[in-house]
Amino acid sequence: MPKKCTPCLGKALKELLTSLGDPEVDKILDKVPDCPTPTGIQLCGIVKGKRPRTEYQEYISVCMKERAPNGMTFGEAPQHMKTCAAAWRKQKEGADNPGHSPSEEAAPEIPSLVRRLPVFQGKAYRVDIPNLGIPTNATAGDVVRFERDELGNQMGVPGELLEELDKHSYRDVIWVTKNKADAEHYLSEGMTKEDISGINVGQGARIVAEDGEGGFFVLQGGQDA
Repeated sequence: MPKKCTPCLGKALKELLTSLGDPEVDKILDKVPDCPTPTGIQLCGIVKGKRPRTEYQEYISVCMKERAPNGMTFGEAPQHMKTCAAAWRKQKEGADNPGHSPSEEAAPEIPSLVRRLPVFQGKAYRVDIPNLGIPTNATAGDVVRFERDELGNQMGVPGELLEELDKHSYRDVIWVTKNKADAEHYLSEGMTKEDISGINVGQGARIVAEDGEGGFFVLQGGQDA
């Protein structure tokens, strides 16, 4: 027996999709149940026994799954939906134009590895630790190499992602925690809780790695490749 799948979208995600201003998207959202959590997402077929999906709905479903075959983060879903909706419009506009393939013209751009990273959400805190000898012309990728080779922190960053991080300055990456209690673990001798401060990592900041103790190595917002 095939596994039952109930489609749903979190309320917060619905609000983002509604902001795209696409009437077709709004019609679909009205029929999709809310997920238990505000940022939840479950993509699958529309409930059986009711009206079949429209050509637009089928296109969007296939397009979304092709763009993120292994799932997507809350922050990525609206952009994927917007891109797929634009690709649909291009295809329909060129459908009556012979001599070219609308589907090929409208093929969605493959996102970079940085954009596939999970989005950091919520408040961020850090201990103000001085530069550990990293040159001022270093890249974000160089910081990862320094952590790995000099400090022994195996961050699990693949080579392809490391190459993309080399496009960014070392100033664009930073270690943070999600609360002050976790930040206390990183206080050096002589430091106090007063050395912990909140920091704005920017909208759309990506989590490059975690240390398993509450620390997040983040590429700050606005730094997508």
